[in-house]
Amino acid sequence: MRIAAREVWSWAYANFLPNVQRGVLAEYLVAAAVGATESPRKVWETVDVTSPNGLKIEVKSAAYLQDWHQSKPSSIRFDISAKRAWDEKTGT
Repeated sequence: MRIAAREVWSWAYANFLPNVQRGVLAEYLVAAAVGATESPRKVWETVDVTSPNGLKIEVKSAAYLQDWHQSKPSSIRFDISAKRAWDEKTGT
């Protein structure tokens, strides 16, 4: 069986309403804007995008409309308080 990348994309990733898909798209747009698309995205990196000059960028995305039934549009808020980062080497 031969699988085309386009078929996988259209089956699994074509809908950008789910939060996970939308977040990855937002990260790609930022990475493209700063010229950071040379290597593939690292899912568990402590920041979303690192620019070629070393600037670390945390990307946030939100939408009024969601992939599930809503009685009203979502309110958009971002928590920008300091956080602790996950360390891949120690697993903490």
